[in-house]
Amino acid sequence: MQDGLRAKAANGFYAAVVTGTVVMMGGLAYVIGKELVSPGGIYPAIDSAVKRLEHDTRVQNLLGPGTLALYGPMPADGDLRGGRRRPLIKESLLLDGRRNIDASFVIRGSNESARVAMTLLEGEKKGIWHEDYLALELPGQPTQILISPPLKPVVRSGWNLFSRFF
Repeated sequence: MQDGLRAKAANGFYAAVVTGTVVMMGGLAYVIGKELVSPGGIYPAIDSAVKRLEHDTRVQNLLGPGTLALYGPMPADGDLRGGRRRPLIKESLLLDGRRNIDASFVIRGSNESARVAMTLLEGEKKGIWHEDYLALELPGQPTQILISPPLKPVVRSGWNLFSRFF
């Protein structure tokens, strides 16, 4: 009687472990697929910005024709032995509840490399990102702003003069 009860408990434990593992692997596959494959993820937005830069004549004149390679920012010590360098991504929350992402990465063309800074704003639909700012900076040259946000008129009076600081 005891052996049968122990066998059933062991089988139940193994079934729970296998079920838990399958659920965790499915959740992990969902998160990875949602981030990398979905059209509204952050990395597809960065890839579309790089494709836009590849077809921009100003960028081709500065970096050289052909495809661009994307890298994360250069380490401060210049040591590249750390493996893959991913784009630097910083996420923040705007006052209206939308998310804002600032990304920084390096693109390398056939002749030169440049640093790219971009800002993505979350659209009305959650998870859909729109480029708000895209700038290209080559060493020793002025920053080339390729996309800039539309200028919004600011009305200042005595009461709201310092409102952006509070």
